[in-house]
Amino acid sequence: MKYLRNSFSILFFLHFCFLYPFFSQAKNEKGGVRKKKNLPFKPRLTKRNDYLEKLKKGVGKTVVGFSDDVDSLFGGKSKGKIINRSQLKLSWSVVKAEGEEVSHSPEVDLRLVLPRTEKKLQVVIERKSKQVSDVFQEEEGSKESKTSETVLGDGDSVLTAGVRYILEQRDNWNLYSEGGIKIKIPLQPFAGIGGGRSFVVSEGWSLNFGLSFRWYLDQGLSQTTVLNLDHPFKKRFLFRVANSLTWVDETGQLNTNHGPRLYHKINDRSALRYYISALGKKNPKIHIYSYEGGVYYRKLIYSNWISYETGAKGEYKREDNWEFVPSVSFKLEMLLGGP
Repeated sequence: MKYLRNSFSILFFLHFCFLYPFFSQAKNEKGGVRKKKNLPFKPRLTKRNDYLEKLKKGVGKTVVGFSDDVDSLFGGKSKGKIINRSQLKLSWSVVKAEGEEVSHSPEVDLRLVLPRTEKKLQVVIERKSKQVSDVFQEEEGSKESKTSETVLGDGDSVLTAGVRYILEQRDNWNLYSEGGIKIKIPLQPFAGIGGGRSFVVSEGWSLNFGLSFRWYLDQGLSQTTVLNLDHPFKKRFLFRVANSLTWVDETGQLNTNHGPRLYHKINDRSALRYYISALGKKNPKIHIYSYEGGVYYRKLIYSNWISYETGAKGEYKREDNWEFVPSVSFKLEMLLGGP
């Protein structure tokens, strides 16, 4: 009898688990209220792009976690909630110029912000180049598209790893120092100091000034100055008159870049950039050695961390007897980590 009672109990339990949802469904339909069927075992549906989110979450968590570990060495224990804007940026560029082979350029930019030092200390691994970065004027935490223009080519860029310390940062000016190594054989140490200031010239116009000094063991002292005049209008356009100058003490080399740019923000996920530049250098006298102009389109293609940029430009170089040389490019970029 005990065996029969146990068997009956087990059968009743199984019938209750499997049949109750169906009786419940029928009761709801009879009462005029139709609810979604609740199965005892719900199948797990996986979104088609889940693997991309897992990749971003995994790598981003590693970057932010490593930043927290390094952060604890400099800033001690955490005090309340910490905002960590550490990130890893990976990109791949492909360029095809007329009469030249296709060139590929992978790039990496790792930035570890250490908030327990009041976000003043940063560990930075990036590709340094003699360039002017043209970006939309974005506030802290915004997700507007941005783009950059290399004015002297990838041949003048170099991968560096170092530590940057923000000496002072206010709403319209900043000052920082940095030191590290240039990743080449043999390794070359460097140190530098830089800063910037923004001025309101008149209603709708602002002047942005940047100045930095850097010392490399193999190149000596170098200096870069940036002076941009900006005018946003109609909420979706930014007109800029860009100017930059780079000087190297040991060689006496002087490079300049001047020209207008127009940025058109189509929406929150795409933008266009138009530019014309006159590039000059001192060798031995200051002269213009190239004119160039182009248009580029940039778009976020997945969430807010995968984007691409494509465009075309034309160059008139003095060394090519001022003949027109067109080129096209494509760049894919992933931004992992963040706040």
